[in-house]
Amino acid sequence: MGKSASASAICILVALLATLVVIPGCGGGAYTNSSAGPAGMGDTPPPVSATNHWGTSFEASEGYQVGNIDGQQGWTIDGWNPRPDNGAITISTDQAATGSQALKLDYWTSTDDTWWMNLLTASSPSVVPNIPVNSVTVRFKIYRTPGETEWPVGSGTMHPNIWFNEFCYGVSPIRYLDFGDMFEDMKIHASLQNSTPRIADDPGWDQVAGRFVDLVIYDNFLLGTRIVWYDGHKVATVPIANPDKLFTNISFTYQAVNPGVPANLGKPTYIDDVDVNWEPAVVQ
Repeated sequence: MGKSASASAICILVALLATLVVIPGCGGGAYTNSSAGPAGMGDTPPPVSATNHWGTSFEASEGYQVGNIDGQQGWTIDGWNPRPDNGAITISTDQAATGSQALKLDYWTSTDDTWWMNLLTASSPSVVPNIPVNSVTVRFKIYRTPGETEWPVGSGTMHPNIWFNEFCYGVSPIRYLDFGDMFEDMKIHASLQNSTPRIADDPGWDQVAGRFVDLVIYDNFLLGTRIVWYDGHKVATVPIANPDKLFTNISFTYQAVNPGVPANLGKPTYIDDVDVNWEPAVVQ
């Protein structure tokens, strides 16, 4: 249905006065949010919608069985690591945010070889149709192993357990939209550029361990911005390097990159309650 003249005039006025706000019906997202809000002080994330939705809680009722995730419900394990470590990404009953099962990433082995020798990825099936979209919202719950571990053994030097594995959220096939640790600072960053060295667009924030934490990533392709909420707080607003639609599927990557020597010190993390919503572009 076409817009009325008055509605069009309102949209033009809104666009002139508040170009950073997405307004329903003005060619923007169905969710209104300011990309200029300070970290921790901004709007609430978009709600989960049953429309234009894909999601999973990795439960038996959804067809998931405890064990290797590879091949279950369209998920695959990939990456550049040639070692047979598929058992490192499994459906597990150890921890769950809801229900009794969750995705467990437990890459315990590190090597002194190149970083990609330490990498494994669980990739979902295609979750967003191959259509023009204005925005995509991805949300999930993440649990990082609490506590500390001594390294080197006998040194008395303690490291948070999250140091022994690096977690990264990405959308395929574009790596520079990863959501993960920046080298060894033990912080999570909202956007990493696909460059060498990788550059964060935000200062990062401390990771929470010992409980499931809500994490929401809202990518607005019209504005070219990503907004992230972590543990109920708006923590970052960063530019998306390429504002085009990038989604094919989502992936969760884990690598036992620390301490960078042959060792079996990796600590698990868990992912649960994954929800993806997308807003199809309106064809004028």
